[in-house]
Amino acid sequence: MDFGSILSPEKWWLAAVTLLLGINTGLILPAQFDPSAAMRRKLAVIGMAILNGIPALLAGVLLSQEQPNSQLCQALTIGGAIVGVATLAIFFRGPKAVVTAHDRRSELLGVLREEYGQRERDSVLGNSAAPVPLEPPRSRPLVYKLLGLGQERSLSGLNDLLTAFDEAQRQVLILGEPGAGKTTLLVALANRLVQRAIEDDREPIPVILELSAWRAGESLTDWVVAEVAERYRPLPAAQVADWLATGQLLPLLDGLDELKDRQGAAMVAINEWVSQSLKLAGVVVCCRRAEYEAVVAAENVTLEERLNKRIELQPLDEATIRAHLHDCERDFLWAEIQQDRAGFRKLAESPLLLDLMVAAYDQPGKWQLELPRNSHDLETHYLDCRDRLLDDYFEAKLHSVAHPKYKPADTRRYLEWLARSMRDRNQTEFLIEYIQPDLLGDRRSMRRYRLIFGLIFGLIFGLIFGLIFGLIVGLIFGLIFGLIFGLIFGLIVESDAIQPTESIDLSPQNIRSALRQGLIYGLIVGLIVGLIVGLIVGLIFGLIVGLIFGLILGLRGGRVRRRTRPNEGMIQGIRSALILGFISWPGCLVLWFSLIWSRYTSSALDLSNLNLDNTNFGLAAGLIFATGLAALFGFYIADGYVLVQHGCLRWLLERQQAIPRNYGEFLVFVADDLQLLKRSGGQFRFYHDLLRERIAHPFPRQPIVEMPTRPRWQTALIATVGLSLLGVSASSLELSLSQNNYFLIQPQDVIWQDQIFYRFQSKKRSDLVRAWMRSLDQKNRFFYRYDTAQIIGLPGETIAVKQGKLLVNDVAYGDRYSALKFAKDLQPKRLPGDRYLAIRQIDNRVDYILLAPEDIQAKMLFRIYPFDRFGPIEP
Repeated sequence: MDFGSILSPEKWWLAAVTLLLGINTGLILPAQFDPSAAMRRKLAVIGMAILNGIPALLAGVLLSQEQPNSQLCQALTIGGAIVGVATLAIFFRGPKAVVTAHDRRSELLGVLREEYGQRERDSVLGNSAAPVPLEPPRSRPLVYKLLGLGQERSLSGLNDLLTAFDEAQRQVLILGEPGAGKTTLLVALANRLVQRAIEDDREPIPVILELSAWRAGESLTDWVVAEVAERYRPLPAAQVADWLATGQLLPLLDGLDELKDRQGAAMVAINEWVSQSLKLAGVVVCCRRAEYEAVVAAENVTLEERLNKRIELQPLDEATIRAHLHDCERDFLWAEIQQDRAGFRKLAESPLLLDLMVAAYDQPGKWQLELPRNSHDLETHYLDCRDRLLDDYFEAKLHSVAHPKYKPADTRRYLEWLARSMRDRNQTEFLIEYIQPDLLGDRRSMRRYRLIFGLIFGLIFGLIFGLIFGLIVGLIFGLIFGLIFGLIFGLIVESDAIQPTESIDLSPQNIRSALRQGLIYGLIVGLIVGLIVGLIVGLIFGLIVGLIFGLILGLRGGRVRRRTRPNEGMIQGIRSALILGFISWPGCLVLWFSLIWSRYTSSALDLSNLNLDNTNFGLAAGLIFATGLAALFGFYIADGYVLVQHGCLRWLLERQQAIPRNYGEFLVFVADDLQLLKRSGGQFRFYHDLLRERIAHPFPRQPIVEMPTRPRWQTALIATVGLSLLGVSASSLELSLSQNNYFLIQPQDVIWQDQIFYRFQSKKRSDLVRAWMRSLDQKNRFFYRYDTAQIIGLPGETIAVKQGKLLVNDVAYGDRYSALKFAKDLQPKRLPGDRYLAIRQIDNRVDYILLAPEDIQAKMLFRIYPFDRFGPIEP
């Protein structure tokens, strides 16, 4: 259809802009006028109505004219478009997509309620085979002893605990033996405090944090903020800091004893933090009693200087142990453990270890009595018995459920690797999507990971980029260029830390906000580009690109959410990449046709010359371009490279036999069937830290190996060498290298060249080179360009050409350079000591040229395309 047969192109664009201005003036702005609003707001609406109305009236006058002034139409079109789009960006907002602090609080509390509720249900207490009421319908009791402020009393349940917690102004120290239920108690407390915070906005948000991740010298305030923001992404760190500073966040710190030699420094830091933080909502600290008292004695520091109360978990009494064994149909165990009161009888006083006994010894006689050798060795005997119990439990669970994929030996190996990896990194929780390259264990494997990631990422990136670029400069050349460029980029790009993609928010409010953001960005980009290529083309280009980037960047992030299944972060990354690629596809297609328009129209507003039938710029090519560019946006901007990082690391760990192929399935099997792990959504932890330490015990601690830093000279070398291998289009030149061997270099040929090393090598006769030469244009004016030539004479030689035969120092070369038959004779000529003689093609004849060494830029080595002449270029 010929648009110009109805209206001129100038009028088509002016009419579209007039319609936009009319909609703003008649519909959008009147709806935004509120008589009760502030005067500044009302003046802004009136002013924008005038700015839209005057250009609309002038445009109407120009449209009524049969031949309006072209420059005036173009100026009014550009100005009206800017005013109209700016009005939409400012006033047409719809519901504001603003996430308030209260919204984030509600989201976080919802996540914490699910997480802590699941952890409490999966705890030792919740999994007891025969529950004894603590708080119905919970299981057997924990006995608490409250110390502090001159008081000492027993706590009979969680209600008493909450009362004591309030009396202590939310500043409590919880102590107990390993397996006594400290973490279980902390989770139960956190669950009740979350419910309080949901019902009353004045109550602080309780968050359990693992102190094992704290580093000596680090500010506890900064550490808490970073841990909470990282764990519950995309929660902003600024919001967490505000909550902490205003007493709306309650840190519950678990695992003080996990710090080992850093425990004393942590206790000092906690005391200073509590004393200096005037609005701190409170703090709870959990620690093993023996480790705490050892630090108190050795370093003369105690948390009871600042924390108001101390709660100690008491061992189970004989009646509770016997009742629980009877309910679990393990009465025979009571008679057996009574024979070793210093060992297994003492172990039974721990709720955790009592549960392990019930699971490990289901028949009489499985436990073999070993009494202590002497009365001075009771502590060692107790620890030996505990290790035997943990080993027996591990073995019993390994063989309790058969799986067709995971044999017990394989399961043992995978869990041993996981246990020692978590131990060496002081981790208590494990998420598949957060595995890092340092798990490979040595620098050689890390370098292999970096290389594999670079190659795969480069291939993917290069194929997509090359396909897009190839539609403009030629498909074969574009693909080869893209692959080489992608490989260079992949090998250079940093691949150390793996950060899973955040979720995206597709709510209508957020989409409108992203569109508004994209329009603003588009106007800015369009005006900048328009100053270079023309305002109309630049404005269209800017609006399209701005909308794409505004949507992609504006939709990233989203609500705080709890991971409900293993590897959910990677699954979310794939979903985000696909959705963002799909959203950007229409804009990429419009961008393609705007490129056609700018290429095939002689005037910036002349649509009648648009040609969609060109081979390289047809509809099919546009679809390929849009799909490729959308894939590039989804792959890179949506952090698709994180998926490549994760996949490469998982493959290498599988090759090391550290993990199985389907790691998520394996961890779910170990947690749900073998009950060696606990699962909370997508997070996994060992049944208890004691079990993790025992499984990792045979393996010595290993220092964390950091990813080797690539020197800058290596990065520069990769980039330089890679760029030197890029193919270039050469000029047409027909040369004969022998009597029966001819080859033709054509403009579409893609050739690999040596642009670096050849500069330092001695040149040889017959080398086909790319050189900087002087030529004549059609008006007989000299200009310089890169051209192709073949060296026939070396510095200092005497060269002559007679009847198409090459003579070097009066020695004939026969018919080897038969292309010289197209050249005129050359009288004997001695070459200067710094010049080479070469032949090149000019139109339909062969000419001679003297080349200085600095003029010779590269040697032609290998023809890549066309494929029927694929191979090395040999003289």
